[in-house]
Amino acid sequence: MSTRLSQTSLQVCGQISRRVLRSGISVESLSCRTASPLQNRSIFQHKSKMSTLSLNETVPAEPSHVAYQVTPLGPVLAAEIVGLDLTQPMSDSLFNELDDIIGEHLVVCFRGQHALSPENQIRFTEAWGPAEPHPLGSRVDSHPAGIPRNVMVVQNTMKKNKIGTVRNDIWHTDLSCMERPVGLSVLHAKEVPPPGWGDTMFANMQAAWQTLPPMLRQKVAWMNAVHDTSHFEGANRKENFTRSASNVHPVVRTHPKTGRHALYISGNFISQFEGLTKDDSAHLLQQLIDHATAPENVYRHRWHPGDLVVWDNRATMHYAVFDYLPGQPRTMHRTTAAGERPFRRLAEAGAT
Repeated sequence: MSTRLSQTSLQVCGQISRRVLRSGISVESLSCRTASPLQNRSIFQHKSKMSTLSLNETVPAEPSHVAYQVTPLGPVLAAEIVGLDLTQPMSDSLFNELDDIIGEHLVVCFRGQHALSPENQIRFTEAWGPAEPHPLGSRVDSHPAGIPRNVMVVQNTMKKNKIGTVRNDIWHTDLSCMERPVGLSVLHAKEVPPPGWGDTMFANMQAAWQTLPPMLRQKVAWMNAVHDTSHFEGANRKENFTRSASNVHPVVRTHPKTGRHALYISGNFISQFEGLTKDDSAHLLQQLIDHATAPENVYRHRWHPGDLVVWDNRATMHYAVFDYLPGQPRTMHRTTAAGERPFRRLAEAGAT
């Protein structure tokens, strides 16, 4: 269900404006008086749930901003936003709204950002944390002139075959090998292949934790895993790094804002679970990935030029489908917002 907000609706005062925009709900009845008390009773409907909000006090008016629409793209994660121009600076209130939307949907696509420059993308990203160059030197040798170093250019460089090109067709979360892995990743589609080629899939790792069988939940709840760059140091590596890294993180990660728990695993960075052999670790990792990436837990994004997709690495994995051909255009600008060291706060081993 799409969120439809008129310009008048976006003049709704104070806390009501924030609740409407952040919740992704349709406004069935809404009365707005920007210069007088709000005392009406409004009914809001989101999916099949009904909630009632009553106001009995005057709330100071806040400046309105441009209307935009929020539409869920899947049942378990992902939403699109239409109507925002991200070349313009964000107000604090708009940032708070977008931060809530990302926290709820985990993957958010801002449509129609054709005019977004690398500098605009950096400014947008840094609302959530410093936008840093790739810490391990990925694609440093092919970085185009004139593009800031903290914007990584991801492009199809294949000439005749797929040998030697960078690829990320493995379920992973970005840079989990770092002590403080990136929080958000931001990918801007400059050129894309024909529709249906070069999609990116996302898995909801909070839902994966919630639906994990009880015995497996008990097993992994307090486990830690070694995340390192060994996957990229062998003869069959899919990407070249100029530096290495290794860190230990909890297998279940608590989100610093929402407090929700998620499986925190990565197919290209976890080399071993503490207390398990390499073989047993590989078996457990595949078991967890298979569960997390069941079709009902996955959203597949079909790229359009101008898409700006933001995802929360604390609560998702993603997989870049490598089905495009030599010569097909696919150019993306990637930035990341710095995150924090993963932590776990479970009340007990079976906590939700």
